[in-house]
Amino acid sequence: MFAVVMVVTGAAIFAAVFLAGAAFQFWASDASEVSNSFTFGGCTLLQYPPTVFAKELVRGATFVVPLAFVNWLPALWLLGRDDPLHLPGWVAFCGPAVALLLLGLSGLAWRAGLRSYRSTGS
Repeated sequence: MFAVVMVVTGAAIFAAVFLAGAAFQFWASDASEVSNSFTFGGCTLLQYPPTVFAKELVRGATFVVPLAFVNWLPALWLLGRDDPLHLPGWVAFCGPAVALLLLGLSGLAWRAGLRSYRSTGS
């Protein structure tokens, strides 16, 4: 059951990151590479265990753009491994709450972008 929740939570977190990147395009024209660095770069980042990266990058992927909740933290708990950040064990179960928070924030950013959108004028 936990693995199924991991998959659904991971999809929701990535949907929120993609939506936030799309909302960013309302204000920053021709800045798609910035959002690609978080979406596709985050996907590449999650293919490796967090212990191969510097602690600052792992902290950023946990607390700034919480991609660690996609697979790192839940998989550490599922496999019984030690957390490189020494977080409490209950953090592995926060993925659904993080996904809901991110979806809410990215939805608000999208709505704000739609309200401020001005057409190209053509």
